[in-house]
Amino acid sequence: MFSEQQEIRLEDIFAVFRRRWKLIIFGSLLVAAITAVVTILAPDSYESYALLRIGMEGSQPLESFSSITTIMTSLPSRKEIARRLDSQDNDRLIDSLTKTIQYNEMGNLLKISAIETSPEKAARYVEAAAGMVNERHKIIYEESQKRLKVLIKEIKENIQPIPLSAGINEFRNRPTTIEIHAIVDPKPMKTTRRKSVITSLLATFFATSLLALFLENNSKRKEEKENK
Repeated sequence: MFSEQQEIRLEDIFAVFRRRWKLIIFGSLLVAAITAVVTILAPDSYESYALLRIGMEGSQPLESFSSITTIMTSLPSRKEIARRLDSQDNDRLIDSLTKTIQYNEMGNLLKISAIETSPEKAARYVEAAAGMVNERHKIIYEESQKRLKVLIKEIKENIQPIPLSAGINEFRNRPTTIEIHAIVDPKPMKTTRRKSVITSLLATFFATSLLALFLENNSKRKEEKENK
C-alpha cells in the first residue's frame, strides 16, 4: 500500500482520520446497522440433544468417538438420516447435515445435538442420528458377544476355569444405551445480537480505516506527480 521510502507517522494517521472521518464513521455505522437488522429478522433457533452411553468390549469402547463422527458424517449416513426424515431426495438437506448435526465426546458419553428453526425439527434430526448410532452398535455388540464366547471357550479348554474376581472386566461386554432421548428447550436459543453488531462494527472500522489510508496515499501520489 505504501512505498518503502514512505514512513507512516502517528500524526499522519490522525490527519487521515480527520479528513476521511465520514467514510470511516458512516461506513462502520452502516454495516453495524445492517448486521443488527439481519440478526433481528433472522428466525429463532432451537437446540435439541441426546446422550448415548457408548458400550464396551472388555475395557475398550465398542467404537471410538472419532470413528462414530467419521461414519455419521459420511455421505451414506447423511442419506440414511435424510431418508428417516422423509427427505431422501433433498440434496441441500443432505449436504447441510454435516453442520446441522454435531457429535461430541463427553467422557464415555456421546452427545448428539442439532440446531434448527423449529424445536420439532431439531428433535427429529437428533432422534434419527441417535437411532442410527444405537442400531449400528447393536450389531457391533452382537459380534463382540460372539467373539467373547469363543475366547472364553478357548480359555476353558486350554486353561483352568477363570475366577470371577480375576480380570472380570476383560470378559464382560456392555451394549450402547440411549441415556437421554432427544430433548429440546421450548424457548429459543439466546441470540448473540450485541456481539455480532460490536464485532461487525470493529471489523468495518478497521477495514474503512485501511481504505482511508489507501485513498489518502493515492491522493498524495497524484499530487506529487502533478507537482513534478
